[in-house]
Order: sequence, then C-alpha cells, then structure tokens
Amino acid sequence: GLEAGEQDGKLVVVRVEPDGPADRAGIAPGDVLLGIGDVPLRTPADLAARVEPLEAGSILWIRVEVAGRAETVPVTLGAKP
Repeated sequence: GLEAGEQDGKLVVVRVEPDGPADRAGIAPGDVLLGIGDVPLRTPADLAARVEPLEAGSILWIRVEVAGRAETVPVTLGAKP
C-alpha cells in the first residue's frame, strides 16, 4: 500500500510499503499522484474512493509526477489487509 497526504493542493506520497504494489510500480515518497485514468486525485479520500471498491489483481493506471515530469504507471492491486 501507500499513504498520501495533501501538500500545497497536491496529493503527495508520504509512505510506500516496501515491495508492495506501488513500490513495484516505481512510486516513491515525494511523488505527486495526479490521477487514476482520467479521474483527478486531489485528496486521500479521492484515492480511497477509487481503490476501495476494486479487487486484488485489478490494474490501475496511475498518473504520477516524478521530479516535475508526469508519467503513467500500471499498479496491480494486492490483497487488502
């Protein structure tokens, strides 16, 4: 899993579970989560609303800003704790 918080109007990754789905996709603390597919992410609640209904094994295409450059990465959801 990952934990993100609002900073300056952006959704910033605070913590990434080692060897978890986000880590394997290359998402790291300090990255900015821009959206999932065409849906923008602005708050932790936005992220939870998009992820919670999905089953393990679902693939999300997450738009993320890394070092000022936007990219889209696939994240395969793991089992929920």
